[in-house]
Amino acid sequence: MGGIGSGSWYRWNRREYLDSHIAIDIRQWKREGMLWPGNWFDCTWSVNDEVTDNVKVQVYEDRVTLYYKQQAQDMEESVNLTYTDCNYGGQRVWFVCPVCNRRTAKLYGQISHFVCRCCCNIPYKSQSESSGDRSIRKARKIRRRLDASMSLLEPIWKKPKGMHYITFMRLRAEVQEAEEVQFRKVAKRLRARQ
Repeated sequence: MGGIGSGSWYRWNRREYLDSHIAIDIRQWKREGMLWPGNWFDCTWSVNDEVTDNVKVQVYEDRVTLYYKQQAQDMEESVNLTYTDCNYGGQRVWFVCPVCNRRTAKLYGQISHFVCRCCCNIPYKSQSESSGDRSIRKARKIRRRLDASMSLLEPIWKKPKGMHYITFMRLRAEVQEAEEVQFRKVAKRLRARQ
């Protein structure tokens, strides 16, 4: 009894989600002022202050080149960039997926190279949530906006400073509706057990 794979902690066939993959985001690089031709910079990911992955990036006018190690092998990959005009001036920069040539803001690290979400064929974690989980996430998101307690059992009484009263009442009603969905699901499960 026991051993690897016998319990619920270790699953070799568990579902993967995009949250567990390393991702490069062109919008973040643009905000940080990294996208000028000739620039070199490092993109690192860490767990508990220990670097787990590292990608060196070289920027050109129309592409970026990624240098990284994959299974003790040095990899070099060029990813093209494209630009779209914004409504109020300026331009927005995008990656062009090396596999499907789609315009995308994020590329995810796969076994051999970085690709878009569609080519990964890996869902977001929220796509696997039940309706009860979605309602809890919605209620907590609104509670965070209202600076209220994250406990679904505590009522929301205090309006944040600067928020219109009508907006506060609308958000409070949305929280109550989302919480009621969850409470109904819990009550249904409890009735089914009896």
